[in-house]
Amino acid sequence: MSRFANYKSIIVVLSTIGSLAIGTPIKLSEEAISTTPSKAAGMSNCPRIVSRSEWRARSPTEEYLPMVVSPSSYVVAHHGGIPHYCYDETTCANIVRSYQDLHMDVNTWADIGYHFVIGGDGNVYEGRGWDHVGAHCPGYNGQGIGICIIGDYTSRMPNNASLEAFQSLIDCGISLGKVKPDYKLIGHRQGRDTQCPGETFYAHIKTMPHWEPNPVPLWGVSGKGVFKPGTKNLTGTQRWTGLIALGVPYKESEPSTGEKVEENDVGPSACPAIIERSEWGALQAKKKPSKLKVSSAQLVIIHHAKTESCYKQALCHTKVRKIQVDRILLMATSTRVGDGTIAEKAALNAAKKLIKCGVDSGKINKTYVLLAHKQVAQTACPGNKLFNVIKKWPGWQSNPPR
Repeated sequence: MSRFANYKSIIVVLSTIGSLAIGTPIKLSEEAISTTPSKAAGMSNCPRIVSRSEWRARSPTEEYLPMVVSPSSYVVAHHGGIPHYCYDETTCANIVRSYQDLHMDVNTWADIGYHFVIGGDGNVYEGRGWDHVGAHCPGYNGQGIGICIIGDYTSRMPNNASLEAFQSLIDCGISLGKVKPDYKLIGHRQGRDTQCPGETFYAHIKTMPHWEPNPVPLWGVSGKGVFKPGTKNLTGTQRWTGLIALGVPYKESEPSTGEKVEENDVGPSACPAIIERSEWGALQAKKKPSKLKVSSAQLVIIHHAKTESCYKQALCHTKVRKIQVDRILLMATSTRVGDGTIAEKAALNAAKKLIKCGVDSGKINKTYVLLAHKQVAQTACPGNKLFNVIKKWPGWQSNPPR
């Protein structure tokens, strides 16, 4: 811990660095499609939902059953489990059709098993819709909405467009009365023996506010369309190999147009947008934080975070929550430093604006001293490259005050 004990310091953290055992379920007698994308499109928090007719879905071979629990009490996250990706509607629609073909022709189900599929283009593709029992996770098909993101997320995250569409679709379901406001979020692997939704995506899911570590499956419901325990997993990665060619290689997430800001572009409006704790879903503090011992901070200390970069607010919220959870559980002990990269210009600019905002509001002393974390504690943070940048900023001193 720093000898300054945070009592006279303002801490600024910059984010600097940047498999399916498919586990889809067994044949079931299923249920009639009546999702209304046009209605959803009218909701301000609903993503674009590409209708079944738009992606040229086949008709189901059997009549559907209605959801057993409505509004749905669970949302189940899946990934496609194969390394093919799509960033335009034509390619994504081809992949969604391939999923439907696999489920109907190989697994001999009545239709695609998922309620919705999300592409890297940020669109949502209608599967069974909100109102019908799915075929995606035993114990949750009649009480949970199954959402699949196209691609394999064993060792990487879905892109920002997919993640935003994922959360927006859930919010849309709440607005439409199809998903309970206090819904529980789980990964497919929590309902059966599978690696889905991929190790990296699942780690992300576990940081989200609605994640449920101890879900309760729904068994023994009469009527067709509900799985029973002990069914054999008939699916496997080998069945998906031929589908890889339908997509394109994975692309790293990019900032939206206009989000890149010049490093020295502080501008006349010094204060950056500050997301309140309630907005990013902060956990309640275990005890009331101590107040600064001075009316205006004399030190500003720059850190970096051991995370990948984020360019969209929803993803950044998740990463900040993860940082909070790690600190509370005393798990953030790694000293790995991302010296191969540097914070995005937008993040550097926001840090500068935050400091100027603090000075203008009297929260930071006008004669503040700027330091790196490594200057006041035994750590490599914030990494050599970021350290070399902040050494050029106003207020930096090579010798910390005693």
